[in-house]
Amino acid sequence: MNADTLVSQAVAEFSNQKPDSAKQLLERALTMDPHHLHAISNLGNLHLLDKQFSTAEKFFKQALDTSPRFAPAAIGLTKSYIAQRCFAEALPVLQSVREVLTEDGKGEFFQLLGVIFAGNEDWKAAIAFFKKYAKHCPDQCDPLLCLYKAYLGVGDLPGAMDQLDLILQRIPMQVPIWIQLATLCIDADDPVRLRKVCHDMTHAHPENLTLYNLAVRLFCTCGQYAYAARYCFIAIQKSPNYDRSQFIDLAGMEHLL
Repeated sequence: MNADTLVSQAVAEFSNQKPDSAKQLLERALTMDPHHLHAISNLGNLHLLDKQFSTAEKFFKQALDTSPRFAPAAIGLTKSYIAQRCFAEALPVLQSVREVLTEDGKGEFFQLLGVIFAGNEDWKAAIAFFKKYAKHCPDQCDPLLCLYKAYLGVGDLPGAMDQLDLILQRIPMQVPIWIQLATLCIDADDPVRLRKVCHDMTHAHPENLTLYNLAVRLFCTCGQYAYAARYCFIAIQKSPNYDRSQFIDLAGMEHLL
């Protein structure tokens, strides 16, 4: 059995949620081939996952000393620096492998660039790189979440809400995202958008009284009492025996009807 076979087995063990077994296999691989780049880098990744950043850095730097443009190690070292909020150190490491990345690796590259600039609160640059991340990973929601946070950072609430809208078009069952989007409508002082969000939210989850309770609260907050009454009435029709002690905003509006 050679080092390549042990590394392949380690990857399989990690995929099967057996990180300790994977670590042992990688360590065995290094006894056979002390310069095996994938064995070294994967050990760094395992320590990175365990938040053992100094040990992870040692492995990533060892791999890069052997092959300065070995992208997996550079990506791993970048992640280690980011986890420690060492953004100045992370940027040149990441940029050093830009030209050797495959097309499949460019999405993560732009994601990490965005995270670095977001960490430095350079939100405009972060948004630009997260947009490139989204372009390379069009079927994923994580780029939209990254953009959402960056738009919040720059204070662009409509832009942030647009990203949540896009996420909900893909996964409308995500109740926490509906709640966040509806709440942002109040922060943005946008009652028109709130009306649309509450309509779509309650149609996506017609039996969820928590969302009707939220709608009543938010409409009362922005002075849209007729809409608050409408959602209260719909909720009572659906669940006339609801727990008045749990859904306080519904109960309060019901008392006024």
